[in-house]
Amino acid sequence: MGVRMELSATLSDPVAIESSLLSRLAESYGDRTRRLVEALTSMGPRYYFRLNSLTCNRELVLEEISSKLCRARPHETIQDAGWFAARERQIRPRGTPVVADKFAAESVLQGAHLYARGVRKCSGLKLGSESTVIDDEGRIAGVGVAKQGETSILNYHQGVAIEVHENRYGLPSLMDTEWYERGQIHLQSVAVMTACQVLHPRPG
Repeated sequence: MGVRMELSATLSDPVAIESSLLSRLAESYGDRTRRLVEALTSMGPRYYFRLNSLTCNRELVLEEISSKLCRARPHETIQDAGWFAARERQIRPRGTPVVADKFAAESVLQGAHLYARGVRKCSGLKLGSESTVIDDEGRIAGVGVAKQGETSILNYHQGVAIEVHENRYGLPSLMDTEWYERGQIHLQSVAVMTACQVLHPRPG
């Protein structure tokens, strides 16, 4: 009981969690519960993507990405998995703050631009101005340049709102790359790739 009470008092920030769920977690994890819940608010040390072995040479594509974008490495055992190191960094806020919903903010952390449908608030935002993308809790996801103004974003909800130039984990925008356009890489989690390798689906 003491563990549950202490956790309820200390874990209101950085992540909101139902007290009943917190109690159940504490029953199973004890004094490890705090670290477990805090881990939910951060990314792991690796960001994975899939290499399409049907259309490319894995080693060659990883070498090209490393030389033109940032260092990419192969997974030790998952044949089609590549990854970037994800390291959280401090970003200086600048320009107009733009509030993104939970899912859009998470996408920005993973290298995506912010699309208009994910914008919750962008008071005073002007086309071409610098902006800082933040989540509902005020945490910075990334910084970039507005591709639309406030009126366009909130009235039409279409297209890229903020072209993100830097995100909190230093990850690149893979969907903007030549390898993504050629179908040589795809955005896919390591869990999905692991399942595919274990099940090893074959024709027929």
